[in-house]
Amino acid sequence: MLGLTVVTRLDGWTAAEPVGEDLIQLYSRVRVAAREGLSASLLNTPAYRSAAAEVLAVLDGIASVDAASRELASGAGVELPHVLEPEAADKP
Repeated sequence: MLGLTVVTRLDGWTAAEPVGEDLIQLYSRVRVAAREGLSASLLNTPAYRSAAAEVLAVLDGIASVDAASRELASGAGVELPHVLEPEAADKP
């Protein structure tokens, strides 16, 4: 998963350790929930829906990880671009 690969770029930056750990946990949980959903998608509709709900629950934690990432970046003199919330994103 790309997210887990990107987190390795934080290795060696002591101030980034808590954020890196949170990102690893978040990306790992998304990967597990998505795999479970994909394996159930064709054969088990209730399991597929349950997995989708789990992915959404995991993503609820993204705001705190985003805030910590922004604080870390700001401390390093980097301004991260604004991320649009799903309801604010352009609809196809």
